[in-house]
Amino acid sequence: MRKTSSGLLASGVARRLTLLGVVLVCGFGASAQAFNYSEGFENWATIQSPPPGWLVGYNNAPNGDQPQWYQGNANEPSTSDEYAFDAQAGTANSYAAAIYRATDPALPSPGGVISTWIFTPVLTFNNGDTVSYWTRTYTLATTQYFQDSMQVRLSINDASTNIGATSSDVGDFTTLLQDINPTLTQAGYPDTWTQYTNTITGLLGPTTGRIGFRYYVTGVDNSAASQGSYIGVDTFSYTANAVPEPSSYLLMGMGLAALAYRRRKSMSN
Repeated sequence: MRKTSSGLLASGVARRLTLLGVVLVCGFGASAQAFNYSEGFENWATIQSPPPGWLVGYNNAPNGDQPQWYQGNANEPSTSDEYAFDAQAGTANSYAAAIYRATDPALPSPGGVISTWIFTPVLTFNNGDTVSYWTRTYTLATTQYFQDSMQVRLSINDASTNIGATSSDVGDFTTLLQDINPTLTQAGYPDTWTQYTNTITGLLGPTTGRIGFRYYVTGVDNSAASQGSYIGVDTFSYTANAVPEPSSYLLMGMGLAALAYRRRKSMSN
């Protein structure tokens, strides 16, 4: 059967719609390839120097003799009663650690404040991205539980490591992703490796920034209380979500196709 001019136009539009659909599907499929980043803390330049891209900072009040995060202590038999445990995965000492000596533990009440940070490399975040990590605290052989706390915070200010000027400040790390044992309850912090996962939300679009792990304990003093011990973070991973809101691209493509059809139709009249 012979096609009319309108039939030819319709088939041409159909071909263009088909092509557009293929482009959209292929483009979305290519963009949906998730970027993964992981860190097992195997490569410390020195005990005090974290793996490449990771940085440390602190606003302890006052600083103690170990104010920053550092490479973990392996749980060797000779140190079984010391502040040490093995990593969640990999080499026994391949994790990041922070200790109560970040502030001065010999102060009288109300004591000192631990606010010591370790920061991820700069990452690009989208809504739906996830971050995962493992953490634990140390428990003495006498099963004395300590009062430990850690915050996991997000900064969307590019490469910034600004944490303010005092122990209570958070600087650019205003988004709280996780607050582990904020009330400093004894035995409130896990004393075996435990995994946490957080999802990024509330962004207006792709945004560069960092994740900050903040060991945060108040009231560390010379009393018989048990504020502050020794914590570790291990096996950090970041997984980017597929392109956010793909329906927006589909609607835009359909709108452009409809506009092209209307223009071609008006030209044929």
